[in-house]
Amino acid sequence: KFNEGDIKEANKELEMNLHGKSNKKKPHLICLYLGLLIAFIFSYIIFKNIEGKNTNDSFKPFFPLFYFAYIMILVITLMGINMIVLQHYKINYVYLLDLSPENKVNPYGVFETALGLVALRIFLFLMSKLSLKFGLFGGQYTLYSLLINLLLIIILFMPFHIVFYHFRRGIIKVMKNCMFPLGKDAVRFKDSLLGDVMISLSEPFRTLMLGYCLMVCRECFLENKRGPCNKESIPCWLILVYPQFIRLTQNLNRLYYTKLLWPYLANFIKSAVRFINNSLGFFYEREKGKVRLYFRVFVGAFSSCYNIFWDIYLDWGCLRKNSKHFLLRDKITYPQILYYIAIIYDIILRSAWTWYFIPVKSSLLEWKPILKDTLEVMRRGLWALIRIENESLSNPEYYRS
Repeated sequence: KFNEGDIKEANKELEMNLHGKSNKKKPHLICLYLGLLIAFIFSYIIFKNIEGKNTNDSFKPFFPLFYFAYIMILVITLMGINMIVLQHYKINYVYLLDLSPENKVNPYGVFETALGLVALRIFLFLMSKLSLKFGLFGGQYTLYSLLINLLLIIILFMPFHIVFYHFRRGIIKVMKNCMFPLGKDAVRFKDSLLGDVMISLSEPFRTLMLGYCLMVCRECFLENKRGPCNKESIPCWLILVYPQFIRLTQNLNRLYYTKLLWPYLANFIKSAVRFINNSLGFFYEREKGKVRLYFRVFVGAFSSCYNIFWDIYLDWGCLRKNSKHFLLRDKITYPQILYYIAIIYDIILRSAWTWYFIPVKSSLLEWKPILKDTLEVMRRGLWALIRIENESLSNPEYYRS
């Protein structure tokens, strides 16, 4: 098209190649998935009020696996929303995240994938309820919760050129770099971004391990209780702190190869403090009385303040003196109100560890982690939106020469 002199058509074709062949909303497919979703919701409400053989189902060993699938679907949905916003404001995230030119991902395709998984999740949940209440299908209700998590793994790792093949390959490559950050170019912007996202997903991954433990624990199944499977086990602690360890090694890598004390030594200290804070929180719940409350509160408060400052000042580039935009920076891409909402939201969610000290009714206690994890994933999605925008404007951590 450029050779033919049709610059407008050429630019349009180039943008389609970067973001996918079509950005059409495909309303018929979205309506189909929404219709399935509404049907399954009503079905669930009906079955919830039917008394079956197994009425004592207050504890559901399959819940952690369904819960993890819910979090992953939320992550996929937020990724689609962020892509729409970044495209709307013409932020070249394809370049910033080193995505392959062959990448054909478009946000509406991401939404279709998320909606399809939502419909499947609710269908399998209903099958589990039927199996649990009426003993159908051999009573193996936990297998349905395992199925959707296996499907998520298959979608990510399958070698076929379907469902965003090049995009999935890119994610797998970044995951490998996160686990083994060796070499001068092992840690780029996309690697540090995924490392931070993994920190927000540490609690859902810990819940996932709890679910797998419950599936193989015969005592838990027979006595309808958790038994040896609980979040206070050492393997769950390792899963909780492993993303912090990844960020520690990433910052050490950048510090070694760039010789820059700022920001990498400061970021290393931040990751170390967060590692200590999460470990203290874990052992405080595990062995109450041996970890002093005032020490736990002091380290937690220091870690929260450190992370809030880092998010707002360095990751987002806000709180600049004499800025044209109060408490922000001179150059901004999004509406000004979005930054203020993000700052307030970040402060509240970075202090969410204090929620566990607030007494609530026992019936509400089980919803507290669910609410916290959901809000944390949404906070991380908003954080990533502004983090990518700031990277495009200022390159604050020198990932680009």
